[in-house]
Amino acid sequence: MNSTIRVLITASGTGGHLMPALAVMKELQNRGVEVRFAGSGRPLEEEIIGGAGFHCVTIPSVGLKNKGIRGFLKFLVGIPGAFGATSAIFQDFKPQAVVGIGGYATFFPLLLARLKGIPSWIHESEISPGLANKVLSFIAQRISTAFEETVFPLCSSKIVYTGQPVRAELSRIAGESRKVTNPQRLLILGGSQGATALDEVFLELAPVLKKHDLQVWHQSRPMNVERLTERYDELEIPHKVMSFIEHMDEAYRWSHLIVSRAGAGAVMEIGTVNRPALFVPYPHAQGDHQAKNAAVLVGQGKAYMEREGEKFSERIHAALEKLLNPEQYNKMRLRAASARPVDAAQKISDEVLALIS
Repeated sequence: MNSTIRVLITASGTGGHLMPALAVMKELQNRGVEVRFAGSGRPLEEEIIGGAGFHCVTIPSVGLKNKGIRGFLKFLVGIPGAFGATSAIFQDFKPQAVVGIGGYATFFPLLLARLKGIPSWIHESEISPGLANKVLSFIAQRISTAFEETVFPLCSSKIVYTGQPVRAELSRIAGESRKVTNPQRLLILGGSQGATALDEVFLELAPVLKKHDLQVWHQSRPMNVERLTERYDELEIPHKVMSFIEHMDEAYRWSHLIVSRAGAGAVMEIGTVNRPALFVPYPHAQGDHQAKNAAVLVGQGKAYMEREGEKFSERIHAALEKLLNPEQYNKMRLRAASARPVDAAQKISDEVLALIS
């Protein structure tokens, strides 16, 4: 591939946007394409994208979701600065294609690409599209989706079902067949920013983990790392507690079962590595999309789902008891699931390069 080809990847927000962005960036880089990342400047972007060796630039912009009138006015005031920063990136990098992987930082790069006649692509990770992608679906040339069920009503001709870009090493984990007669390794994932509800419920349910002789790897809110560590130490539960898991492949390979939020990335990855799971959707997700994501694996008999609310700890306890039953655990693990693409990064890269050519 000619090394003069330049592709701008843009995303912002959580690891659910940044990890698939990184997968696509690595695939394009492996093909000799020059890749640059534009985000909102959040620390996690530099940690995930910059930490992988990619150049990151910032577009100062403000999201609109749930911001009200004051947020809308702040967005309007920020337009000149955001558009100016985007123009400077285009002038410096001269991208031949722009790929948006989700989040409000994608808006101005995709808009400017359209105005300049540069090919553009967006990827939707959720079953229910986010606000930015709903708008950008009218601007981008093509739309890839993680879920076959995702719909953009007025742009159906643009849609390409690719699945979710996931780390290449996760596919290998699924192929490492092993029989687990007594599940003992619990991985708790609150998402890239942690989840207070999961932290609190496992502080309460720690004696249950001790009773079952479970080992725990817990990704928590930063402010809860110390409390959880002390609690697990107190009960002599073997544990790792951290606010960010850099090598998720190691965590997935280690795990027997998983309790997790239900962002698209988490659902796709857990489905790929084939671990029985309990999903706890984030209750304030736009369009209740996390519950819809989780419902895919629940419907296939590969996971349970419990929502926050009344008797939350009791319901989590009951679901854990079912997952820890060896017969039920292995039934879920061995149950056939719908095939899902594991080559999304390659497909998206193929199509983006085809747009350029």
